[in-house]
Amino acid sequence: MYTTLCRGGCVCIPSEDQRLNQLEQATLDMGVNFLSLTSTVAGLLSPARLPAVKTVILMGEPVKPAVVDLWKEQATVLESYAPSECSIYATCSPRSMTNHKQVPVLGVPLASCFWVVDTSDYNRLCPIGAPGMGHNQTCTLEKKHPR
Repeated sequence: MYTTLCRGGCVCIPSEDQRLNQLEQATLDMGVNFLSLTSTVAGLLSPARLPAVKTVILMGEPVKPAVVDLWKEQATVLESYAPSECSIYATCSPRSMTNHKQVPVLGVPLASCFWVVDTSDYNRLCPIGAPGMGHNQTCTLEKKHPR
């Protein structure tokens, strides 16, 4: 929200009723051109009915390939990842997603260092391409994060 406002944008917040029952119409009525929402919700909307939308950032859950297919002709489709305790965007895809091979890629870190570490020892990095646990090194977290 802060970045949007600093860059002269408008933050559109639908009412509870609009969010639950009329999200597409509220998006249209508010003239929204940039959406940041889950893949599930983006899949419920019709790009054809929302011609002003030019950017869609998918976050909060794994991206569904069908949603990329739904939006890719009309909008720049980006994937973002962020742990809720740290930031709204920790990583973001560097370019628009255009095919299913891009779906599992978390993107590049924004204002942080992102490491993939061993699940049993967070001091050990995983080899490139190996599964592991994401570790976000950023100044936005306390040194002693409460557990």
